[in-house]
Amino acid sequence: MLSRHILVQKIRAYLQALSPRAVDMLLRNLEASKARGETDPIVRLILEAGIELLRGEEEAVAGEPRGKWLRRLFFRPVECLLIDEALPHKQKGRITRSSLVGIWTMIERDFVPELIEAAERQVQDPALSEAEAASIAGHLRDAVTPDLRRFINDMLQDEKLRQRMTMVMGGERVYLDLFDVVDAFEAEAWLTPFLDSLPEKLSDWDLKSDSPAAQRVKAATGRHAENAALIAAAILGRAENPAGVAALASNLARTQDAKKIADSPYAAFVDVVLSEAERLYIVACKRPDAESDITSALSHYHALMRGIDRDIDFSCGGKWYKRLAETRRQFSELVSAELEAAVSHVRRALKVPAVDADGKPLTDRISVEEAKRALGMLALMRVAAESLAVNEVTARTRQTVEQTLEIMTRKLLADAAKCTAEEKPAHLAAVDVAIELCEGYFGKDYAGLLRRSRRAAESVQKPKSKVARGG
Repeated sequence: MLSRHILVQKIRAYLQALSPRAVDMLLRNLEASKARGETDPIVRLILEAGIELLRGEEEAVAGEPRGKWLRRLFFRPVECLLIDEALPHKQKGRITRSSLVGIWTMIERDFVPELIEAAERQVQDPALSEAEAASIAGHLRDAVTPDLRRFINDMLQDEKLRQRMTMVMGGERVYLDLFDVVDAFEAEAWLTPFLDSLPEKLSDWDLKSDSPAAQRVKAATGRHAENAALIAAAILGRAENPAGVAALASNLARTQDAKKIADSPYAAFVDVVLSEAERLYIVACKRPDAESDITSALSHYHALMRGIDRDIDFSCGGKWYKRLAETRRQFSELVSAELEAAVSHVRRALKVPAVDADGKPLTDRISVEEAKRALGMLALMRVAAESLAVNEVTARTRQTVEQTLEIMTRKLLADAAKCTAEEKPAHLAAVDVAIELCEGYFGKDYAGLLRRSRRAAESVQKPKSKVARGG
């Protein structure tokens, strides 16, 4: 029989190979078994080694105010499923981040207020490590999950209760997200080790059907078919190329026929990928800044659609085809509206700016960023226009924008060479904006030629204008 020292060493080596989350989950399961009276001499050794290991771990909530630790750690099993956008329709497996506020408030108020109050006091202890706080949150999660499942079942049986509690939680979306939250809590025992077995980032190769990661996905989906959407959403969050998740569904189902994939265990994978296209449209519509969101979202959408169309045949129609057609229509309308305004954005950005009291040009950076966004979208449409059915408006806009940009830039350079010394800073500022836009659209070589012309215009010195005196 192994000596105690060797056994402890083996236990430590095994635990060190696991992630802190997996160790925490293992310890909670062992503690639950111990509480039921199930005794094993090795259990105590595992518990001691695991607690010692967790005390040395610091993760996940570093830098966050301690007052938010408990809620954040309580929802840790669903972190991989969270999205910031509210999708047009509830997608199984994807949870809107804002829903957690309503769910937590309900749990705190109606389920285990005393347990939460006690856990909050423990977590506030400055001497407590983040790993130990995670263990406290895990025990709280274990305690409340059965109650949440019974609560869901009660609401399914009682429509009036469902309507009342939906209002209390904050709406239908929160109610539907609660299902996924509870499913993820119940799946933690296998979902956490499964995700730990996968790379943090899933490349296209990882999502090929014969890769080790894909085989693990296949095995997990086979064992937990009822939670295929959770698996798909978690994988999507790690995929470098979201379209690869649809390709994986096609490869594992051994068909490109959408109808056959829909009848396979991997249908949820395609559902989740299509929800990503819908999410990207919401991101494109947000536009909190002038350039990045809509162009970036459009670029990701184009890449996603190109991959989906390559790997799955939707010609048979059906609900997936309709979802794709709807997002294409929405993006096409959005892009068309942006392109129609592109010329005016460029003209506004290239106006000679006013100056302040010290003669410093007041460049309108908002207009400049709007013009850069419009030009970036126009450049992107060189490859994406056909997939969005905006060929005609793209061709027309490109011709007009390019002519406008070239003509106005040449005029600004000519005016900068002819203007007076006091007018020159404002004209050169407008030239700088023109060069910035031309470099982004036409390239560095063309911008280099414009910069030489700018230096020539700047070197031309005109006398300051004389102020007429009154007679």
